[in-house]
Amino acid sequence: LPPIAKIQLPTPAGVPYKTYRDPDESNYATFEIFNDSYSPDGDTINKAVGLYCYDSDNDGDYKDEQWYYSKDGITWQSTGMNYANTVSSFNIYNIAAANPAKFTLKTKAVGRYHFAIRVMETIPAADTILEFLTENDYRRDDDFN
Repeated sequence: LPPIAKIQLPTPAGVPYKTYRDPDESNYATFEIFNDSYSPDGDTINKAVGLYCYDSDNDGDYKDEQWYYSKDGITWQSTGMNYANTVSSFNIYNIAAANPAKFTLKTKAVGRYHFAIRVMETIPAADTILEFLTENDYRRDDDFN
């Protein structure tokens, strides 16, 4: 079975996640996004990236925005892609090296953000012959919507 990609925000389901700029942190707002991804059959998820975009024109549409990713939970960089290309073409196989439990974003930009996660399971060496595997053999999931 493929893994189930899931993020958890520190608010109850259905309640908007709001964060405020902190004057003690140079007016940065801090978002914390928790990785609640799991494998229904107990396989190990060994790679995950957190993704986000900022609604720069405040129109409620994230599909025209630039997306960013974090492979370590702290450092963020551009995917170089919009929503459609990030969903279809952003490949974590050669990017991610860990499965962070939490992703933290510090920002000064006021507005709406959209967060997602993409995860990938490992295939234990004892269960296969590694040299015959291709990147397409690894099961993945994301929670883009």
